[in-house]
Amino acid sequence: MYQEQLAARVHVQSQTLGRVLARLEDGGLVTRTRNPEDRRQFQVEITDAGNAALQAASRAERAAVPADFDGWEELSEQLARFVDFFQAPRPGTPCPPPAQRRPPTPMN
Repeated sequence: MYQEQLAARVHVQSQTLGRVLARLEDGGLVTRTRNPEDRRQFQVEITDAGNAALQAASRAERAAVPADFDGWEELSEQLARFVDFFQAPRPGTPCPPPAQRRPPTPMN
């Protein structure tokens, strides 16, 4: 699959995915090969090591989540609220420049 196709499939921009793929490539998990007909395109392939890592992650996920877990919808909603909490500016509070921002404090 080409990088642009993969980016569209996971709903991110190709440039953003390119940075992730570069790290995965450095780790030997994927390979990227330029398309000889269009040098702007990269063919992305998972390596044997990448497949092994994917299988290990899948096993870890199955071990961490009970097979009969049926709370995915509620979990998704709660995680979305959690992310929104940290992304939304507080009413009446100007957003400081990035260098002056403090890390978020834990929620109770």
